[in-house]
Amino acid sequence: MSRPQPLAGPPVLLIGGDAAALSIARSLHARGVKVRALAGPDSPLRWSRCAELVPIAGPDFFERVEAFLLGPDSAPYHGSVLFTVNDSGLSLLIEQREALSEHFLLDRSDVDAQRCMLDKIASYEAARDSGVPTPRFWLAQDDLEPIKDQLVFPLIVKPRHAHEASEMLNRKKYVRAETFEEAASAVKWLSLIH
Repeated sequence: MSRPQPLAGPPVLLIGGDAAALSIARSLHARGVKVRALAGPDSPLRWSRCAELVPIAGPDFFERVEAFLLGPDSAPYHGSVLFTVNDSGLSLLIEQREALSEHFLLDRSDVDAQRCMLDKIASYEAARDSGVPTPRFWLAQDDLEPIKDQLVFPLIVKPRHAHEASEMLNRKKYVRAETFEEAASAVKWLSLIH
């Protein structure tokens, strides 16, 4: 098996330090790219030789990351390619794109498409409108009674913006409901997020 060709270019600064970040760091490191990661001190990256960990400690991780990136402490990392490995990081890159682009290299992305991807209902509607098969879905408000007869169980209840609910869902992206009562309870519970 041949070795991957080295990549020339600036270092990469990853936002996030989960298993996906570790995989990306390994891949980039194997190609000769210097990788740093903004991650919690307990991130799997703390043991990796593929990336330098830039620890972001405390609650409200993405608020702290935003403050770090927009503040003076990020100066040693200016000029890096800023890359995220999750929806919360993508949301940060979308909302602070202009300010971040003054100091970091960002992808050439379609911000409207990214916003659509973060919104589960918009994603399903865009897929359906493009002729892509989708699972059945319903936009649930506080009361499921009007659509009760349409629902098929088991089903999953997802927040419209899963990254905003990850803490409430213990880092899961949905609640599985076996009955109408469970679905109604999950919808009411998730409505507290918005």
